[in-house]
Amino acid sequence: MKIVCISDTHNLHRATAVPDGDILIHAGDITVAGDAREVADFNTWLGTLPHKHKVVVAGNHDFCFENSPQKTKALLTNAHYLQDSGVEIEGLFIWGSPVSPHYHDWAFNRKRGSEIRRHWKLIPPHTDLLITHCPPFGILDTSDRGSHEGCRDLLDVLQQRVRPRLHVFGHIHEAHGYTTIGTTQYVNASIVGPKGWTRRFWLLNQLTQLGIRIFRLFQWLKNLFWKTTPAQRHSSTLSQFQWEVAHAAIVIETASLSTDPNFRAPSKSLL
Repeated sequence: MKIVCISDTHNLHRATAVPDGDILIHAGDITVAGDAREVADFNTWLGTLPHKHKVVVAGNHDFCFENSPQKTKALLTNAHYLQDSGVEIEGLFIWGSPVSPHYHDWAFNRKRGSEIRRHWKLIPPHTDLLITHCPPFGILDTSDRGSHEGCRDLLDVLQQRVRPRLHVFGHIHEAHGYTTIGTTQYVNASIVGPKGWTRRFWLLNQLTQLGIRIFRLFQWLKNLFWKTTPAQRHSSTLSQFQWEVAHAAIVIETASLSTDPNFRAPSKSLL
């Protein structure tokens, strides 16, 4: 079985090289501004991919999944969408959650401690494949500032109660990669990274983040007063200004997650 892992495409999905496989996993941050039209375009793209099964969770940029969950979920016709829920595929039990620790009040943000722990307590102990948007603390979660940005409460659950064969996440773009700890393979499948100018000019990067928030407000106001067509790729332009495809999909090949505890090493970069 071949499991293809991607995350944090931020509207650059069409620029992402996605190899064929049996299951495609996307661990959140589909969009930039959290607009439903971004999700609709993503869904159209998913429909062009050959994978038999596709499983998606949302991320902290994907506001529409939190603000209008039923309406937005209905747009995602080419994948299983998981929001603190699970699905069984090819004998594998897969659980997904979009939440991440609170940071500037983005989508699905929860305060560390009891508030976010409520979500992690929902993960069934028999989970084979876990998908979360955020990483557990200390595992593929190091930011470009050198700090660990993962969730300690999630790590506690993984150490004490749930031991999936595979855990796929994203969120911390610069920590892309994979590692094995015990019987669990951890994959940070983030695809995009900041463009060179954002690394060199910190203030401009901060202004870009502010621009995303202003852009979301503008989109909300615009939706109140006039219509736009689905063909308008407003946020793709914004995404291309700030980010670029920096990493490749990570491919896990295994006979069966439920019966084989030994994963083969993920395939090399496909860029």
